[in-house]
Amino acid sequence: MTQPTLSATPVSRLMEYPEPALPETSARQCPSCQSQDVVHEGHVIGGGGMLKTAQRCEMCHAMFWFVRRRAPVAAIP
Repeated sequence: MTQPTLSATPVSRLMEYPEPALPETSARQCPSCQSQDVVHEGHVIGGGGMLKTAQRCEMCHAMFWFVRRRAPVAAIP
């Protein structure tokens, strides 16, 4: 009986995190109902000088991304 040869060499590949398709806004308010009663959902994506944080409206329960430019970190002397 012939078995296939297995390679012990690991194969590396880039994995992309699937980003949910949600509305984006630069205002900290719900894009659906305009309520400012929003809470952070614990998910943050950063890249290209931008930060996206997942938010949820407490009034209408809509999910959206709050998008802002990354603030530079001051160097400590």
